[in-house]
Amino acid sequence: MTDKVTAFTIDCDTWLRADDNSCLLRDNDCMRCCIGIYAEACQVADGMARSTSSPEELDAASKQTLIGSGGEWLFTDEGRLTDSEDCVKLINVNDDKRTDDAIF
Repeated sequence: MTDKVTAFTIDCDTWLRADDNSCLLRDNDCMRCCIGIYAEACQVADGMARSTSSPEELDAASKQTLIGSGGEWLFTDEGRLTDSEDCVKLINVNDDKRTDDAIF
């Protein structure tokens, strides 16, 4: 069993924020949105996160890795493992150019 991720650090040098091309791991420069940084802390393989815009686009094994690490809140509980309301809100705040970095 994977340990639950209870804390992680967002490195501002690799944090992809307020960008129209946000994704878990952007291929051309290896920048990550906040959920991508969390996914890395949960040990989701970079190859699975690359150019993926949200957790629901991950393969089944990567979704299970997130869930096993405490990331069940990212998904709905409807058995389809689509992005939860909280996940969508976090994506929107991360990508919003009007959001002040001070709130993070």
